[in-house]
Amino acid sequence: MAASEPVPRPAAVRRRIVVMGASAGGVEALATIAGGLPADLDAAVFIVLHMPEGYQSSLSEILDRAGPLPARAAVEGQPVTPGTITDTRTSWPSSS
Repeated sequence: MAASEPVPRPAAVRRRIVVMGASAGGVEALATIAGGLPADLDAAVFIVLHMPEGYQSSLSEILDRAGPLPARAAVEGQPVTPGTITDTRTSWPSSS
């Protein structure tokens, strides 16, 4: 390839992604929103719930029961899947 020729780039991948977040007190609101999502949603949904360190959340199970979209806990390397809710928990250290 000559120096003046453009370098070919891979085709762009476009994904529709919805991201929502809440602290521990926002589970009911997140469940209400999840319950209103359409079954044929053409977007992957990611939910971040900020919880105290070491707290075991059942958010995935709550969201799975709340509406038509399946919900799951995030796993490293898991593909982005439209029509699925992924629980991407985060935590903060407990204060001493």
